[in-house]
Amino acid sequence: MTTIDQLVSDREVVQVDAKNTVLDAFKVLVDNHILSAPIYDAEQKKYVGFFDMCDMGAYLVETIKDAAPGGAHEIPMEFCDVGDLLDVVGKIHPKTMEAVSNMSGRDEFKSVVPGAPLQQVFDLLAAGHHRVVVIDSATGLAKSIISQSAILKFVNDHGQKVLAGLHHKSLKDVGLGVGQKMVFCYSDEPVMKAFSLMNEHKLSGIPLINRNGTIDTSISWTDLRVTVAAPKFNFRLTTALEFVQRSRALDSALERPAVVTTRMDSPVLKVIGQLAATGLHRIYVVDEKRHVTGVVSLKDIIKCLLQMSTE
Repeated sequence: MTTIDQLVSDREVVQVDAKNTVLDAFKVLVDNHILSAPIYDAEQKKYVGFFDMCDMGAYLVETIKDAAPGGAHEIPMEFCDVGDLLDVVGKIHPKTMEAVSNMSGRDEFKSVVPGAPLQQVFDLLAAGHHRVVVIDSATGLAKSIISQSAILKFVNDHGQKVLAGLHHKSLKDVGLGVGQKMVFCYSDEPVMKAFSLMNEHKLSGIPLINRNGTIDTSISWTDLRVTVAAPKFNFRLTTALEFVQRSRALDSALERPAVVTTRMDSPVLKVIGQLAATGLHRIYVVDEKRHVTGVVSLKDIIKCLLQMSTE
C-alpha cells in the first residue's frame, strides 16, 4: 500500500492565530508566499479551520459591497485599497477568523495522520478539497500540508503505472475541458466585476477576454497578494487587465506564467506536465482563433487519474 509519507515535507507549517484580524491573516499568507494556512485556536488547543486566498477574496467582495455607495457601511472614495477597506470595515463590522474560515465554501478543514493511504488523500482532493493537513498524532499539530499541486507533481514524477493508461490519449479522448459553461470577464471591465464573478461561481480564477473574443490573460485570487505592498490604487476604477498587469509587475516572487493555453487535441500527459512544472491550477483550452472553449483544472486531472487507477 502506498502511503502519504513520501509527500510529507519537513518544512514548518505556517499557521494563522484564531485571534488575528482578517488583514493580519492576509499578511501572514503574503509574507510567507503561501496561498493558505490552518487557523489554530490556542485556547481550545485545536484547529478551527483553514484560511486561504479564496476566503480572502470572498471577504473582500462582501467588504466592498458593504463599503459601496448605499451599502451598509459606505466608505469615502479615498479608502480605496485592500488595507484601507479591511481596516475601516473591520472596525465597524468585525469578523472572527473562524467566521471567515471557508467563507468561500471551498476549503473545509480535512486532515489525515502520517502513514495514511495515499488513496485517502486522492479521494479528498478529487472531491474538490484544495488541500489536506497531516496531523502529528503525538502533538495534535500540523506536520505538513498536501495540496492538489503537490500530489499532481508527485504523480507526474513517480506515478508511471497510473500515467501509463493515458499514453497517446488527448484531452478530448478522456473528456477533459469539454461540456463546460465558461465564466469569464472582459479585460476592460472593472476588476471588482471579475472578483464578483469568481466569488459568485466559487472559482479560484477566470480568463480575461478582450472584445475580439480572444484570451488576454487570467486573473486569480493569488493576484491579491500584491495589494499589501502595492501603491494605493482605486479598486473601484481599476480594470481587470490593469490589476493583473500591476500584480505581475510588483510580485517578484510569482515566477510562473499568468496563463497557459492548450488545444483539445493536446496529449493529457503534456497538460499534466505543464501543470506540474508551472504550479498553475488550471490551463485554458482554446480553439485555432484563441477563443476559450474550456478549462482543465487540477481537480479535473486528479479525478481523471483516480478513475484511471480504479479501472
